[in-house]
Amino acid sequence: MYFDTLKCISFRPDCIQGAAMPLSKGIVSMAHASESDRDLFYALARSADEAERLNQQAELWRKATSRVLDQLDLAPGMSCLDFGCGAGDVMLALGRRVGPSGNVVGVDTDADLGRNVAKELTKTGASRFSFLEADITKPESLPTELFDVTSARFLLVHLEDPVVALRTMWNLTRPGGVLVVFDYDFRTHDTHPACPELEEFIAVVDGVFEKAGLDPRIGSKLPHYLERAAEGPPDGVETSGFITPLPDLREFLLLSYKSLLPAALDLGVTTEGKAEKMIAFLEGGAAESPSYWLSALYCSAWKRKP
Repeated sequence: MYFDTLKCISFRPDCIQGAAMPLSKGIVSMAHASESDRDLFYALARSADEAERLNQQAELWRKATSRVLDQLDLAPGMSCLDFGCGAGDVMLALGRRVGPSGNVVGVDTDADLGRNVAKELTKTGASRFSFLEADITKPESLPTELFDVTSARFLLVHLEDPVVALRTMWNLTRPGGVLVVFDYDFRTHDTHPACPELEEFIAVVDGVFEKAGLDPRIGSKLPHYLERAAEGPPDGVETSGFITPLPDLREFLLLSYKSLLPAALDLGVTTEGKAEKMIAFLEGGAAESPSYWLSALYCSAWKRKP
């Protein structure tokens, strides 16, 4: 698999709150986190590297996301509420489908990022975009009106109780509207021929999420969680993945590793020595690796409200 031309709105480093901070400062320390921090623990550092990682991640899953959205019968004039809107690529995909007569509201706890994303998206003219600083775990901060579409991508994995969050989304979905969620199941990460150097990468991904009390396999559980939240099975589910030459993906893996590293060190998942070796390999030796990388599963589930 090779990268296509990036077609989502670029997530600029200068839009990130705290982008100038050292990488080690951009992560919540679980040893000193408040209860609310643990409820909404974001395991990846807020940094310039994270900005680029989000851009590349959006491109990796752009086609898979589009395939799901194209099954939802979205139409011009619809209203959308996108939780954990981040870099705005799901907002843009929704906006292109509901058009200038529709509207898309992005929800995130990062106000600086969200406002900049909404501003940049508005320039596309694809739809009417706006931003709301809010927390899905705090219903009093959320809108009171109902929406034709409620969505969340890579958000539920960071929450202590995904079912409660899905129930909140369901309550904000109007009758006839649809709820759609996307998330990862990391268990399929692998290489062939085997690349022992990447065992450290996989150990950090699994270890950070598990020690933070999060679920690295949440993607495959989305249908069950949605059924519990919406009192009925989902209308559709889909799982995607890819296999690509390791040299083609090494920059994304490097950015992902660096983003997780502060948490990994803080939680005792890895050591500085192991990290130096991992980064050196991804910056150097991985470029000549004969291995192929099997991605995480990209899982989605959706349900229309009666």
